[in-house]
Amino acid sequence: MLQTIHKHRKTLIGTTLLLLLAVTLSGLGIGTMHSFQGRSSDFAVKVNDKETSFSDFVKLTRNTRQEPQAVADRIVGQSLLEQKAQHLGFSAGAGSVATTLDAEIFRGNFDPQLYRMFLDQMGMSAQEFENTLRTDALRSQLTQLLRNTSFLSEQELRARVANNLITASVD
Repeated sequence: MLQTIHKHRKTLIGTTLLLLLAVTLSGLGIGTMHSFQGRSSDFAVKVNDKETSFSDFVKLTRNTRQEPQAVADRIVGQSLLEQKAQHLGFSAGAGSVATTLDAEIFRGNFDPQLYRMFLDQMGMSAQEFENTLRTDALRSQLTQLLRNTSFLSEQELRARVANNLITASVD
């Protein structure tokens, strides 16, 4: 698989550059939150077949305290990375979500009551939040893969594989 990735390194780099360009150009024309009132379409942002509703867009803008343009750019970039990861067959299981919850969010002290309070504060259900963690894991896997393989020559990659310096885990 690493040989295939290395063989298509230029394609992956090109795809990444196209994603960055799409993120840059995607939000042109998005104004303030007031301009979303009374819109006839059912979504605020659409990336291929994935739609983000106006209510979700407003919630994201409020939770992140970012300008609508920055939120739209982030949605587009994340959606493109997520779709590419799914297209390549990446997956994130329940184990990765549980690990992220315990290790990164609660730092080894998971407490169900604190988790419920956290979800209430975020205005999300457990399923919504865990789906967010799952998609974050997909994007992270793809980004890490690109980081690990994009700048190695074929000889360097072969040497690392031979020396078992590159490892991967899949849930």
